[in-house]
Amino acid sequence: MLKGSDNRKKIQKSIQKLDNNGYGETSFSPALERKIKNITTGIRSGYFNVLHTISYDNASTISDYIIAMTTETNLSDHYRQDNIPLFF
Repeated sequence: MLKGSDNRKKIQKSIQKLDNNGYGETSFSPALERKIKNITTGIRSGYFNVLHTISYDNASTISDYIIAMTTETNLSDHYRQDNIPLFF
């Protein structure tokens, strides 16, 4: 089992690859695409791309959570960037 810092490094490395390589292979509905674009505005493109590598349901759940949190509080870009990988 990976330690917390090892797991975080692995996730960051994956996000860096996605920054460089572009989208994953998953295709989503236009509504979910807008949600993902909305929650990843202002943070590295890898976070947008990594959400395309997971299932539709998981991407939708993460997007809905981040949108709800943003509505309740004014989430910083850094907070959103730190929380997206935690849901994987």
